Amino acid sequence: MSQSQKPTTDELRQRTKEEARQLLAEGGPEQVKARVLAVRLGISVGSIYNLFGQLDELLFLVNADVYDELLAVIEEAIAKTGEKAEPIDRVLALCRAYLRFVTANQGLWSGVLAFNRRNKPSVPKWYREKERSLLGTAAAVLNDVPGPASPAEKELAARATWAAIHGIVTISVGPQGLLATEKDIAAQIELVARAIVRALESGEPWNKG
Repeated sequence: MSQSQKPTTDELRQRTKEEARQLLAEGGPEQVKARVLAVRLGISVGSIYNLFGQLDELLFLVNADVYDELLAVIEEAIAKTGEKAEPIDRVLALCRAYLRFVTANQGLWSGVLAFNRRNKPSVPKWYREKERSLLGTAAAVLNDVPGPASPAEKELAARATWAAIHGIVTISVGPQGLLATEKDIAAQIELVARAIVRALESGEPWNKG
């Protein structure tokens, strides 16, 4: 692009999202400020608001991209297990892919979670659907587990699996990095995943409260 050629609105939106993502990774949502973005992009503060309305709108879009990237990593990992893989292998592939993604994007993931906590009461419907697509992947994997478990029990197991993965990883990733070794985190996740799959296979009355 020549110096005299102005970027299009779509190009400016994309560049703004990229800068916001970097700021989010560096210092969390509080670091994403219109004046900082304006300086980095060489545009006015007013231009930032013309592009996105509010900074939260911008951050929802940034986080949605992160969700899409995480989902793609998980789906690829599951696909690589092959058609003949056992259900537990697919579940573990999902868990390990989640951990790899977060380990590789610790600052960014911490920023995403901090923003989610701050905006929990006002999450748009389309953003919730992004989150549900991740849960849906876990549900699809657990649906293949053989045994007498009902669809409702498998759905509950999917929620438990996702909550366990997310919880273990989240408490293991602090502002300064991993609070435990990646090997230890993986072992915790695998322990929970195997227990849930065994419960589905056994048919024991684990959901009869």
